[in-house]
Amino acid sequence: MMRHHLAATVLFATYLMMPPPKLARDHFQINFAAPLSKWDQLRLFNSDAECEAALQTYRQKPPGGLPAMLGSRADATSAMQAAKCVSTSDPNLK
Repeated sequence: MMRHHLAATVLFATYLMMPPPKLARDHFQINFAAPLSKWDQLRLFNSDAECEAALQTYRQKPPGGLPAMLGSRADATSAMQAAKCVSTSDPNLK
């Protein structure tokens, strides 16, 4: 019975996703035009509500080295503004 519950949890999980970076000369830029299947999966959550809460936090303070990788906090904030929560069963991920 426990295995069935675990499988159900995974089926309805939600990814926090961000458009992928692309190299632009000597720094990275966010590729806002990339299809969802190419976006980076930042974290996996058990529910959409958990993902949305984390997304709001990340929009205020982008995670880890994202500002350094993109060159500025403004670029990282723009990337997180484009980020979204996506169901693991979304057909656009394939």
